[in-house]
Amino acid sequence: MNTTFDYFTLSIFMDCDVESLTEKLLNFPYYKEAIPDNKVFVYKDQLQIERYFNHTSGGAHFEQFSWWSSRRYPNIVFLCSNMSDGLSGTSNHLRKALNCTLLRIRMSTPSVNEPGCFWFQYNSHDGKERIIYALEEDRWFFYERGEPLPFENPDYYKRRIIKNRINNEIIIEYLSKCGIDLFDIDKDVDQCMTLERKAWNNPGGYEVSMFDTTKVKCLSIHLPASETYIKIPSGISTLKPVTFEGCKNITSIIVKGETPPTIADSTFAVIDKKSCVLHIPKGSKEVYQNAQYWNEFQHVVEME
Repeated sequence: MNTTFDYFTLSIFMDCDVESLTEKLLNFPYYKEAIPDNKVFVYKDQLQIERYFNHTSGGAHFEQFSWWSSRRYPNIVFLCSNMSDGLSGTSNHLRKALNCTLLRIRMSTPSVNEPGCFWFQYNSHDGKERIIYALEEDRWFFYERGEPLPFENPDYYKRRIIKNRINNEIIIEYLSKCGIDLFDIDKDVDQCMTLERKAWNNPGGYEVSMFDTTKVKCLSIHLPASETYIKIPSGISTLKPVTFEGCKNITSIIVKGETPPTIADSTFAVIDKKSCVLHIPKGSKEVYQNAQYWNEFQHVVEME
């Protein structure tokens, strides 16, 4: 595999096969309902992994992704997409449906036009999770959660320069410890499928509770242009800066909690706070208007 890219994401499903993943994927309502109307096409393909280098930012474009198996890696399925979050939600739902172990990575070449992102995530079939990442916004920040895996080098995370605590080289090393050579995942491919969207489903919204609340605190969500509202249940107490980086078309946010979740200045950075309507519980308007960053929304409506 050519590793000359500005940004690249990869999901790796262990103890899995292409047929099983395809069956589960096509039973997801989001895709199942779109196929008969020719809004989504699924077909056998020749793997072209380079098409998934250097994604289009945000979530307003149509998704396209491929999943494949290689004779070099029996019982493993790889998945790449053109979405900057690497289809994190879809991958996680597939892991649960398949009851398998999932590895997810994001790699990048930081530049003026492309902020850096280094991400390594391990979810075992029995629900154990390990996440390590370094992200660049106004500055670099580092985050880790879960018990360290046996092959990790904790000395990396003590480095003074944050972007060196987890980077492309470390991700490649960790994949190698899991038995995967990133440079040959596109070799000896025996099956490859591609899903390509041509049109949106009917307009709708997104409820954050589709994710475990612990995952929402560190994962980013990318929505298609057809999704115009977000619901945030009362169980969410904190939303990380990257949570809604791909939600440019949101016109309404519904928050169920009387206490505003803690957010950062960039949590809703792509959402137009002058026009987006913030719906909150009755009697909590003053609390939200005094809460940092929530007070930037100019249209606040209390719900009964």
